[in-house]
Amino acid sequence: YNGTKLIMGGVKNNDSDPVIYYSYDSGSSFDESICTFLPNSFSVIPNVQILDKYVAFIACDTGIYKSTDQYVTFTAIADVTDTSTYNWVGGGNAYNAKLHFESVDTGVVAIYDEVNSKAFVWTTTDGGTTWTNACIAPIVDLGDIWSNLTSQRLLFSHTSGVKVSVTGCFGPVGNFPYVNNVTIGVGPRLAFAGNNTLYTPGGNSSTTYTPIYKTTDGGLTWAVTPGNTQNTVDFMALAFYNPTSGITSNGLSMYKTTNGGASWTVVYNDKTVTELAAVEYNCDCPVG
Repeated sequence: YNGTKLIMGGVKNNDSDPVIYYSYDSGSSFDESICTFLPNSFSVIPNVQILDKYVAFIACDTGIYKSTDQYVTFTAIADVTDTSTYNWVGGGNAYNAKLHFESVDTGVVAIYDEVNSKAFVWTTTDGGTTWTNACIAPIVDLGDIWSNLTSQRLLFSHTSGVKVSVTGCFGPVGNFPYVNNVTIGVGPRLAFAGNNTLYTPGGNSSTTYTPIYKTTDGGLTWAVTPGNTQNTVDFMALAFYNPTSGITSNGLSMYKTTNGGASWTVVYNDKTVTELAAVEYNCDCPVG
């Protein structure tokens, strides 16, 4: 098989077991694998990112996990509950973690302290072997994070929209001057589609559809895509595997676009999906 491999995190039916779903046909059918590397009490994978044919990362409330074998096995590369090496949340509680890697070596992770409404942002340039505290960002209900360390830009999605910083996070720890706060409704996910193009689902601003917002300038400006998903449930997951093709889910149904969000069609109705990540590459993939 040559083409796109889709990876998702979710909950198997009504069980408490976290599951990774694999698809080789853009969501029309799936294989599944129980996530034995996560604690038994953890039921939802909050953040998955695929870097290339071999490397993927997962972040949850206990740590950061990495795979280098085509997402078959994951190994912990950061335990955010252990403060013996890094004070991940400044003595607070690690409620959840979000990550974005620009390459297999360079990335950021935000560890969210829900009690104090702060995100402790850490950077790595060696694939997660070592970490440096970049800043402490005041934010309510962290949804997702995206970064461009070269241009020193950082985006957070949260309950009221998207916060954008150009240089603040990469200055002194604790100093975080936002350049703007784009209010676009609930922005739970940030889907990177190449260059400075990202998508994020909005809140229920209409009784007929949930808007999908798009930016082509790294988050400085956003516009609603013209597509209509005909669904009033907030989308919990969103992933693009090239600038125009992506998958979204509201936890009940999955939709696909091949025209940059101009239109969406239902591809699957029978998976409880709370996370999506996708990558497009030519591969010799075993189909289960």
